[in-house]
Amino acid sequence: MKNYIKKHLPAFLTLLAPAVLSGDVIFEQDFSSSNVVADYIGTGTNQFNELVAVSPDTLNIVDGKLVLDRTSAVFNQGLDIMNARNFTPTSILSMSYSLNVTTDNFTHNASYLYIGANDLPFGSHAANRITQAEFIGQGDTYTFAGGTVTTDVAHIFSIYENKSTIDGLTYTGPDGGSYTLDGDNYAIWVDQTVIVDNQLNTQTTSELTEVSAFAFAFDKPDNAIFTFDNFVVRNDLDIAAVPEPSFYGSVAGLLALAVCGLVRRRKLAA
Repeated sequence: MKNYIKKHLPAFLTLLAPAVLSGDVIFEQDFSSSNVVADYIGTGTNQFNELVAVSPDTLNIVDGKLVLDRTSAVFNQGLDIMNARNFTPTSILSMSYSLNVTTDNFTHNASYLYIGANDLPFGSHAANRITQAEFIGQGDTYTFAGGTVTTDVAHIFSIYENKSTIDGLTYTGPDGGSYTLDGDNYAIWVDQTVIVDNQLNTQTTSELTEVSAFAFAFDKPDNAIFTFDNFVVRNDLDIAAVPEPSFYGSVAGLLALAVCGLVRRRKLAA
């Protein structure tokens, strides 16, 4: 039995492992190494340049996630900011992260995700923005880049950016399908639903050819808690597809066959 398991275990582990993404990871953070926000701020690998919450807002690490509490926000108190910049510039980029917006009445209309050059969203402001997408509160839902998203549920957001001049680049979407992205275009997904499909960048910096930063900026009251996790930025357009339930059924079937084979071998040996 021991030899049988040793022989076949690698194959089963390969089936169970998530798909391996191609390309280099240029930023990655899951907030699991420390419970102190300051430990994630700096100029080192996978650190944010800025993680700022202006009082009375708070920013904490809770259960391995970054939690921005804006339920006490007041008008014009200042700008809460999450900024990661100076990662290896690339013209082809994929970015994903988890976000759960918890609220009884999400009323905000001035929170943005920015992707572009350094010094986002400060510095030259719009001059460094390539792509921007706004969170707009609507009670128990909100829109992001025009797509409706439910609150009180963690969603996976995936952004694909093609700042090259090459049309027809393909990428694997979160649903496992193959999709096209033309030059200077981008796509945004929420979970397995595309909400922006191969859309042309219209920001003032569309002439920029490389991406080296992203930022979240929060302004005005919104009565919401933003819980972030699992940031991954790559210098390509690939992302691992989420396995369908049928995948796990197939694995279970293979395990059952393995058990049957093991029982048969033992009977023959007897």
